[in-house]
Amino acid sequence: MNQLSLVLKEIDAIQQLNNENRKSKFKTLNISKLSLIHQLTKRCFLIFGMAIAKCIGSSSIFSITNKHRMMGEHSR
Repeated sequence: MNQLSLVLKEIDAIQQLNNENRKSKFKTLNISKLSLIHQLTKRCFLIFGMAIAKCIGSSSIFSITNKHRMMGEHSR
């Protein structure tokens, strides 16, 4: 083989390694982005859940303390 073909093979091998390295970095980036998105959605659900619970809890119909008060008054 002549030197040109050897150099071309080496360049091809280096490009393949670079492509594999980029793919693994891309997968790592995707996994880290997905975990960040997962954490943000968990946090949003927690915040929205607490807000809904606070709204329901402050309503006189759904308030647990008011229900207990009403039950106590009826049982007297």
